[in-house]
Amino acid sequence: TVSISANELATLYEFHERTLTKKGKSLPYTVANLKKIMDACIANDAGKLWVAKDGDNIQAIVWQVWDDHCSYYLVGGQNPEAGGYKAMAALLWR
Repeated sequence: TVSISANELATLYEFHERTLTKKGKSLPYTVANLKKIMDACIANDAGKLWVAKDGDNIQAIVWQVWDDHCSYYLVGGQNPEAGGYKAMAALLWR
């Protein structure tokens, strides 16, 4: 299932952090930084988190933001324990 939620920022951060850690890199921002951006998105109706779940398990999250002219993929992450990339692909094509 795909849902829209602003409540999964910490999960998105965790997924992204785990991906970069595997590559020997670290994130240049914190969950608090993401929260400030999300608060601005909500205040301006300019962004959403798309969340793909298999039952109660989050498989992938995509953060989409937009302005009056375009929509942008800001950041996304996939559950490292989820098999394959079907959930992320489904969110990106949504």
